[in-house]
Amino acid sequence: MKNLNRRSAAFAASGLVALLAAPAAGEFPTVVPVPVASPAATAVPAGPVPRIVFEAREHDFGSVVGEEKAEHVFRFRNEGEGDLRIERVTSTCGCTAALLSSDAIPPGGAGEVRTTFTFGGRKGFQQKAVHVHSNDPAEPRAALTIKGTILPFVDVEPASIALRDDQAPAARRVIITQTLPDPLRIEGVSSKLDLVETSLSEQPPADGRRRYALDITLKPDTAAGRHFETVTVATNLKERPRVEIPVHITVMGDIQASPTRVYLGSLQPGQEVSRQVTLTSATGRPFRVEAVECDNADFGVAPAPPPGPSAAHSFTVRGRPSAQAGGVRAKITFRTDHPKQPEVAVTAYGYIRREAARAAAGEGGAPPAP
Repeated sequence: MKNLNRRSAAFAASGLVALLAAPAAGEFPTVVPVPVASPAATAVPAGPVPRIVFEAREHDFGSVVGEEKAEHVFRFRNEGEGDLRIERVTSTCGCTAALLSSDAIPPGGAGEVRTTFTFGGRKGFQQKAVHVHSNDPAEPRAALTIKGTILPFVDVEPASIALRDDQAPAARRVIITQTLPDPLRIEGVSSKLDLVETSLSEQPPADGRRRYALDITLKPDTAAGRHFETVTVATNLKERPRVEIPVHITVMGDIQASPTRVYLGSLQPGQEVSRQVTLTSATGRPFRVEAVECDNADFGVAPAPPPGPSAAHSFTVRGRPSAQAGGVRAKITFRTDHPKQPEVAVTAYGYIRREAARAAAGEGGAPPAP
């Protein structure tokens, strides 16, 4: 029995469970060792391992004016005892990186990674990341940083503007600032579509640099709808003789439709649908609706346009779409006698499910109830 205890203790110490088989008469019990699950050991690389060490992990290209890109080469060494393998080099948007040296670096060897940051119209402080993936077990993904401040030839703030006639005032101010050592002089301002009025005034200098304020105002007679205007500023700089400022214009107009987009929802083939549309003068000015047109034969508008003027007109859009699956769309155009809004458009849209179209065609039984 003492021999059995010694054997059991030995198995327990080695992480095994001893199972005793039933002994025959006059025999010692048979001990069957069964392994017990133990926590997985941490994987340790076999043999010598590499170690990637960079001379510097960050490059600041400072403040640049008028440049298109910034480049830098990051140098590294293999200070480990095993071969270093560069698996790949990745970078964030706007930055590219390439391995200039071999992808296999022996112990004591060196390598280089070239980074190129293309500015692409960016300005202000910028920071991009580059990652070097290798077989270094201590740092399989080494991070590098390239950063700096980009200054344009002429600073325009904001670079683009939006104007709406339902916001008072329908005007925005743009500040134009000198960035180069040469004094900035604005020689003229023009607009492409003549939808805005501009006013230029010189402002007090900032840090010795000339500044101008350009006020852009929407003209009151601009037709209803959306327009894309461009204001061009002529300068004395050979590096930037013209500065273009995009202007996004939205004119709601005096006559406003409610709603401007009519959602019909999920429809059954042949299902009749109706929605109300109201045209209202924001200024209370009476107007006539002289005609109503629809580009979809499955839809119509009632009642007929009244003969007299009114500050508000209400209509019912009715439709009975066909059995074809997919989107349903109808554009309703109201013709008016308003001098600045000869037409007001409203869009009705919805869809017919494929199953409903098949059912209506007799392929899948009766269509489900709407």
